[in-house]
Amino acid sequence: IVLPVINPSKITSDKSGNLYVISMGDYIDIKPALFKISTSNNNTVTTIGTEVATAMAMNKAGDKLLLMNETYDASYNRSVTLSYYDINSAKIVNESFVKDATDVSAIVNITVDYVTGNIYLGAMKDYTSNGSMHIISPEGTRIATISDTKGLNPAGAYFITQVSK
Repeated sequence: IVLPVINPSKITSDKSGNLYVISMGDYIDIKPALFKISTSNNNTVTTIGTEVATAMAMNKAGDKLLLMNETYDASYNRSVTLSYYDINSAKIVNESFVKDATDVSAIVNITVDYVTGNIYLGAMKDYTSNGSMHIISPEGTRIATISDTKGLNPAGAYFITQVSK
């Protein structure tokens, strides 16, 4: 499979086995883009959108691709927006999947616990202080915040699932 944009950085799949890839472009002339690779249709590559996501995670049900888009203006001021790609309608919904007043301006990562469906949003404070982690319910409301992740910019949440014999 040849993607039309360089620098792929994230990959995930939906409940039908389709793949989703974020390519970061070249940070100058080629814009970041989100692609869908249809594994049931000769690996057809479709561009979902450009400059729509720098991080993503599939929800537990496999029908919403949760998106985070990080941008910088000419003065290097950072801005974060959250949205989601509705798998069933094949459309980006420009509405945050976080439904309460949780501050998402410093989010750097999205991870989903596929056992509970909870969404973990890693947040940075600055480049010298430890980050935090918001735990969001599948419905979009904050359950808790871990105020100190013991690291600067949380790269994600990781879960160990015990397999019984």
